Amino acid sequence: MQWLREHHGVATWPMSWYEVLEAQRLFLEEHLLQWVPEFADRLYQSAESDFFKGMAIVLRELIGEHSQYLSEAA
Repeated sequence: MQWLREHHGVATWPMSWYEVLEAQRLFLEEHLLQWVPEFADRLYQSAESDFFKGMAIVLRELIGEHSQYLSEAA
């Protein structure tokens, strides 16, 4: 929340559910989506074990699903 307050003037609590979803969407789009998809791809390509390959797939899917949910909800 500190990052959102500093960069977008997002209010402090209490916030409405819409404001919370919008804050999450902004953080995801402006921060996490800037590097997580490429990180997950690189992790998958360089992983030597199935565990880390699986974690890369989960991370990539999770960030994509969360982004889609927030875009539809906000």
